[in-house]
Amino acid sequence: MIKSLKGRITAFFLALISVYFAINLTFLLNHINNEKRDNLEILLSHALSESMDYIKEKQDKTELGFLYNIPHMTSVLKKSGAREIEFFFSDEKYEPKEYEIAVSKRLKNGTYFNLKSDDSEVRKYILEATQALIFQHLGYLVLVGILGVYFINRLLLPLGHLANQCKNYQDGNKFYLNDKNVGSEIKQIEHALNALVSRFDELRKKDNEIFATATHELKTPMAIIKARVEKYSENLKYAKESFISDINEDIKRLYLEVKSILYFNIFDFDEKAVFSVKGEISEAISKVDLLLKNRGLRVEILGDDFMLESRRNLFVKMFMSIFENAIAYAKMGTKIEISIEDSGESGVESVAESSLDSAESVESRVKSGESRAESALNSSGESLDSAESSTDSSKSRKIIRVKNEQGGEVNLFSSKLGIKILEKISKELDFSFEIIKDDKFYEVVIYFN
Repeated sequence: MIKSLKGRITAFFLALISVYFAINLTFLLNHINNEKRDNLEILLSHALSESMDYIKEKQDKTELGFLYNIPHMTSVLKKSGAREIEFFFSDEKYEPKEYEIAVSKRLKNGTYFNLKSDDSEVRKYILEATQALIFQHLGYLVLVGILGVYFINRLLLPLGHLANQCKNYQDGNKFYLNDKNVGSEIKQIEHALNALVSRFDELRKKDNEIFATATHELKTPMAIIKARVEKYSENLKYAKESFISDINEDIKRLYLEVKSILYFNIFDFDEKAVFSVKGEISEAISKVDLLLKNRGLRVEILGDDFMLESRRNLFVKMFMSIFENAIAYAKMGTKIEISIEDSGESGVESVAESSLDSAESVESRVKSGESRAESALNSSGESLDSAESSTDSSKSRKIIRVKNEQGGEVNLFSSKLGIKILEKISKELDFSFEIIKDDKFYEVVIYFN
């Protein structure tokens, strides 16, 4: 088995040449055979016609032995490839047997005057011609093989150059070809490798940003836990019940931050495509049907569908993060409401009002001392800015709302880290968002630009 690409290409073209040669050889030998037999048949016919002058008188009673002693006739026939010639009479027209060539003339009395020869000389000529052509072809194959390997090696040399660059790749390197006359297909590989490395670098940069953000946000709860444990070990007045209550709150906060990372670790390669939002949402919901049944939750999809041009896989992962969050924190036995809207100017105004109400609501909670409202305020503030800027434009906005009745637990998007990661995804998918919540309901609103 040939493993080398150069060897396979060369063998393939040599095989094609051999097939072409075999077909040509078949047709050529058939043509030569027919031509030689036809020529011999013409000479036999001519010799038979000349011999007719010698048998006019006695017809089929003529003794034919003297015909073999006519020098001119026999020498011409032998030079033309006739062997074992025989003159004879027959009552019926003679049909030549295998390896024979024969001609016939009908006499006046109804009998036939025949001349036949075997075709051994013709077959010998065909065999010699076949051998000569085969040896000639083998010589051509050797020559073509040598030249083929040389030129294919030259053509594929840039691939080896790219392979060496892959082996010795370092951050910041660019793939390049050292041959100006390289084929367009290999040039495409160069462009594809550079695009792939660029995307990997971009993905790694995003992962590093998320990791840096996560590290920064996780330091605070971990430091608080450490400080609380030290305080408990050194301060005898710190009651055990108070310590357990405080440390439990710290662990909840740490758990919330870690869960944010698990929900939103979703950056991936994904090209833009046009897709049905309602179709993708419905398909995504069907995959978590068991989770909904376990919590006794119902899902209602409201509004008309719209088409969206975006990164499909990232969109589905983003929606599933928000939806699974709603499942986890919704009150058991209630309904999760998903609204799909394609609003014009009036819709944008209502968005601005909603964002304003949300911002005022969050601000009032901050004043009353709720510790986690800062992140929601940042999100609402961002959405408010986005909504206010949209009121100056007549461009319609596409909106998705995920609303659930709160079950009393702390929600994922109260996490500052969760908000930051969602902000990064919003830049990838070109949307803004806001979080609207009160004592009963919790709603995440996505505005696509």
